[in-house]
Amino acid sequence: MSNFKVGQKVVCVIKIPNYDLSNTFYDGLKMPIKDEIYTIRDIDVSGNEQYLLLNEIVNSPMITKQGICEIMFKYDWFAPLNHAFADEVESMIKEQLKEEHV
Repeated sequence: MSNFKVGQKVVCVIKIPNYDLSNTFYDGLKMPIKDEIYTIRDIDVSGNEQYLLLNEIVNSPMITKQGICEIMFKYDWFAPLNHAFADEVESMIKEQLKEEHV
């Protein structure tokens, strides 16, 4: 079980398996992309599993075994964003942009 919180920034840490998009169940389904940053919109707990909804990805509700709901993503597909590392990268990018405009 994770300690994720609504509003927390996370990064997708795995390449999501390819889905058969010709299957109507997956038609138009948006999935997280490895190394992209997302914000947790909601968390659902089902048994020992946690599932996340993300601000940056909104899928239409679908009929599932649990009823009509938006597809959620497994918590272990994500890791908390390392803010110190992100700040360092942002600083390096800003410095590089300054040098390019001089």
